[in-house]
Amino acid sequence: MHRKKTYILFLMIFFSMFLMGCWDKIEIEDRAYAITIGVDLNQDEDNQLSITFAFPNPSAVLGESDEPVMKITGAGDSIYEVMRSIGTRSNRQIYLGHFRTVLIGEEVAKRPELFRGVLDALEKDPHVSRKVNIGIVEGTAKEVLDIKPSLGPDITQFIRQIFEHDKLINRAPLQTLNEIFEFMHRSEDGLITRIIPGATDVKVAGAAVFKDFEFLGYIGEEVNRGLMFLQDEADIGIFTVEHNDQKIPIEVTDTKTKYKLAQTDNDFKIIVEISMEGDIRQLYFDLKNDVLETGFLHELGSLLESRIKANVNHSLGVLQNEYGVDLVGFDEYIEKFHPKIWGEIKDEYDEIFPQMDVVIEVDAEIRRIGLSK
Repeated sequence: MHRKKTYILFLMIFFSMFLMGCWDKIEIEDRAYAITIGVDLNQDEDNQLSITFAFPNPSAVLGESDEPVMKITGAGDSIYEVMRSIGTRSNRQIYLGHFRTVLIGEEVAKRPELFRGVLDALEKDPHVSRKVNIGIVEGTAKEVLDIKPSLGPDITQFIRQIFEHDKLINRAPLQTLNEIFEFMHRSEDGLITRIIPGATDVKVAGAAVFKDFEFLGYIGEEVNRGLMFLQDEADIGIFTVEHNDQKIPIEVTDTKTKYKLAQTDNDFKIIVEISMEGDIRQLYFDLKNDVLETGFLHELGSLLESRIKANVNHSLGVLQNEYGVDLVGFDEYIEKFHPKIWGEIKDEYDEIFPQMDVVIEVDAEIRRIGLSK
């Protein structure tokens, strides 16, 4: 009996050797690991894409080349058609499992059929991380990838680091692919970070506005700052107030935004309550007033409240009057917490939002004044 069990175990181990392995495996050295993808409109063929793949240059790592990034461009009807065609021109197969940024040229963003196809391709690929950053370029994506930044050798790393650092100033929405997919699946509207190419650098500022997948235009940095307060997404930011002819920068922290719905007999309004703390970052060096004096801090708090309230109201006005699209998420709030009202207005919400009464309330407390008096 023991010998029979041993024989069966031997056969199992023997045959398992023929079942192991990956039938479609590709060796590491045979892959080109794309780190940034640029998607543009093919100028030679209408309704066709021009895709640029950027990946690390192994020769630069070995000190044999001054170019840290290699690029290859191809044209086709989709990202994957281009990838396959590039395979006939390269000894490596492009792999998307490690790329971190996708740049979409403005002309592609303006064509819903192409733009939606790009998003769908990225969503369907199991290798593409949902944490990839996405940006709409004022111009072409290839133009950005051809920049040689003065502050660093690698434009792909330069862009990635800008996305990370910009979280500290609230100048642009820095959503990942996952956040874009969630927002657009729900409402077909959304914001995508705007990227402005320069001679030796790029600027991440403001956002491209989409409604029903249609590109409507851009919002600027200040509008985006106010919008982030509305969305409860504001992090650290600097706001300057003027007190007795002196400009005082205050760093805003610990922001929190809450919504309330106030209903009357025939109408309703949204009340947005924004609370925050502020740190004084600079005062006139020889200021005679006591910084710790309660009245002085209260005055600065009131000035900060007015400054932010004006910023938020301006941002809301741009969304309501210029674009007519709810990028704040009021619709989601009403649907979740006031389903009865939502059932009555959901079919006409696109017409209701531009006229909707929204009241902004801001409460700011100056908490810290720095190390000196």
